[in-house]
Parts: sequence; structure tokens; C-alpha cells
Amino acid sequence: DKIPTQDIEHCYELLSNGMCSIHSARAHETIKSSFVMIAFANPVNAVFTSTPINEIGLPSILLSRFALIVKADELDGSLMKELLRKRMLGEASDYDFSKSYLLWVLDSRKHRPKMVASTNEFDSYLDRVHSIIERFRKTPLQRDLRMGDYARRIAITIARTNLSDVDGKVLEEAADLIEGSIEQWR
Repeated sequence: DKIPTQDIEHCYELLSNGMCSIHSARAHETIKSSFVMIAFANPVNAVFTSTPINEIGLPSILLSRFALIVKADELDGSLMKELLRKRMLGEASDYDFSKSYLLWVLDSRKHRPKMVASTNEFDSYLDRVHSIIERFRKTPLQRDLRMGDYARRIAITIARTNLSDVDGKVLEEAADLIEGSIEQWR
């Protein structure tokens, strides 16, 4: 809800094909981009109602370019109170970037998982992704053929974070994640 309209237009091409055209006084070229967009949106009205997917406030053409769209739940009273207590006592800290964490990040970036899932596991995953496309093609979520790329990226990302290959367990976890992100909006 805070992004200027002209900036939304600039996101379309990057999210769609990963290419970016640069035109300045010194450079005129198209470069490949590893653009990842993570966005947070408030509802158009004060709160989400019974049809929250219609109240995000982004054009559906942009919304359809996100692999996962997740609705965050509000903190319940006890979690809110615990967070407030930690902040009051100065105990709430930012992320702990320890040496082991940084090594894991470096290892996961270098890891190139292989597809080792069986044909049945792979076909089951394809069926679940295809079912999502069919159910949500003409809804505000607009799940379409881009889901093929999203489904691939999500499975590979899960394997990379575990420093493993893409097996049946990874495919099931990826499908559960995709379906779970959609279920929140129903």
C-alpha cells in the first residue's frame, strides 16, 4: 500500500522474466537480474474481512507474480506481552549472525541440488501444482504457468537450505508450503 504506482510498473518486468533494461547517459543494455521481491501489504481497509485476497491493494497482475502470498497472523496476547517484556528489559535483539550461521549461508549458496525424486514422487508433485493452477487461474491469486517456475524454485530452495538433493520429501514439503500459503486466503 506504500509503493508508488510508477515503482509497481518497474517491478513487472523483473518479476516476469528476470531481465532489466538499463538506459542512462553512459549505458544502454539489458542485463540479467536475480531480482527477488519480498513485499508486505496492509489491507485496503483498516482490517482484512471475509475475503482478504481482494483487499491486498496490489494489482492482480503484480500479485500473480509472487510465488508465495502469506497472510501473517496477529500476535496473541501472551506472545505480544512477552515481546513487550523483552523490549522493555532490552533483551530483544536483532538476528544473531554467528560464525556457524554465516558458514551455512555460504555453503547453501554454493550447493547445487540434483533431482533425485522418483518418477511417482515427481508426478505427484506435478499433479498438486497443476491442481493449484486449475483452481486459482481465474481468481485474484491468478496461479498460472509461472507456477512451474515457482514450484521448481521453492523445491530447490528447500533442498539448498538443507544441503540435500530434491527428493520426495523435499517435493512434499514444497507442495505443502505452496498449498498452505494459498489456504490462508480461503
